[in-house]
Amino acid sequence: MFQGDLTFEGSTLLMNILMLSIFMTIVLLLAQEDKLEIPILDIVQSLICWGTFYECIILSACFWCFRHIERMLSTRILINFFIYNAICYAPFWGLIVYFKGFKSHFSLMYFIPFSLFIYTVWQLPSIPIPVSGKLEDKIVLTMMFVILLVITFPYGFCPLLTSILGNILFEIDFLRLARLVKIEESSDDAMVPLRESPLNAANTAPLANPEDDLDTDINQDSLNNLVSMGFNETEARNALIQANGNLEEAVNHLLEGR
Repeated sequence: MFQGDLTFEGSTLLMNILMLSIFMTIVLLLAQEDKLEIPILDIVQSLICWGTFYECIILSACFWCFRHIERMLSTRILINFFIYNAICYAPFWGLIVYFKGFKSHFSLMYFIPFSLFIYTVWQLPSIPIPVSGKLEDKIVLTMMFVILLVITFPYGFCPLLTSILGNILFEIDFLRLARLVKIEESSDDAMVPLRESPLNAANTAPLANPEDDLDTDINQDSLNNLVSMGFNETEARNALIQANGNLEEAVNHLLEGR
């Protein structure tokens, strides 16, 4: 997670969630005053914000560590992943809010970082941090979540435990959501282009070679994403070859072989 592209390029969904949560958290924390109680702000802060400014800082670092997951799984599959984890977490979040109230600012969004944390620990290999010698990335990530659990104790264990269940349901595809994604992708591939005139066909024919070059670049990007997640370069290359360049299938090959 500390290797590869250091930006959020290719992780649009995670970047948008992070930017929205940071913006709303800072705005509402500044708007809330001890002597002024606005119930609607407590509700909004419990829905799309983090509880405190310290949580905002820690979770921003965690989201940065998770940026490779969306590149590896694709946005569609990541949405399915979040659906499973949200289903597991939402009922328990409702109970916590019922007993503690919205003033507790216990966030509905906790399932997102906790589920990605469980996925990282469970599915992805550990790699040493380049500047730290033998210190591995999972150790640093675990330390950040330990701090987060201390801040949110004892209710922070709720998203942690439900994320374990959510990851299991995602792994077995309990609701068959992956089938819907494959059907949608198959429908996109099955779209027939409009018939072109011979003149247009002749004009577009020379574009074949640049597309081949793009495919090569895409395969190289897929290889870089797998290596940045900690997979061995040789194993990642072989998995991509077996999967005919399909990143999702290559990931499945690598995870099944662990």
